[in-house]
Amino acid sequence: MPNDNPWKWWQDALAGNLGPIHDSDPQQGFYRTRYKDKPWEPVAIWFEDGKWNAMRGDRTTDASEIWTYCCRNPITHEAYTKAIEGGGWDDEPEQVLGMGDNLPSDPFEALKLEFAGEQELADALLKSKVETQDQANKIGVLSKRIAGISKRAADLHKVEKQPHLDAGRTSTTNGAT
Repeated sequence: MPNDNPWKWWQDALAGNLGPIHDSDPQQGFYRTRYKDKPWEPVAIWFEDGKWNAMRGDRTTDASEIWTYCCRNPITHEAYTKAIEGGGWDDEPEQVLGMGDNLPSDPFEALKLEFAGEQELADALLKSKVETQDQANKIGVLSKRIAGISKRAADLHKVEKQPHLDAGRTSTTNGAT
């Protein structure tokens, strides 16, 4: 490792000074990353026994591959520990409890329950004055989650209505000939 302080890049990044970022050149520290429209996952990168190691959540991953996805999102060790222990993130709303396998098999009913849970969270968040960036971030994330529910509802509506639209087009076409 070329640097006497293997934590320097990460410490500088936490202070807002992102150093040079190069593909396949990970820097030791704690970060977070996510797949599109998925929750943040904590990432730990460290150099040990002559090789780079990384964990994404509870999974081992290639440090060089994950580096460019997480490097712009450094987090404190405390935030990493809280997230890895299931405590979530201070700048994100909590996940609605009881969702997942407990949802009804009917997609519309499941969507209604998911929306009701998110609406309850939104009501609670919007009752207090937004004074910090973390509070604003929580509202932004919740807004995206609700927009996702809206899109899935529109998709369900389209699937439900499409046969009727097709039948209407067929009868119009047959009647016009």
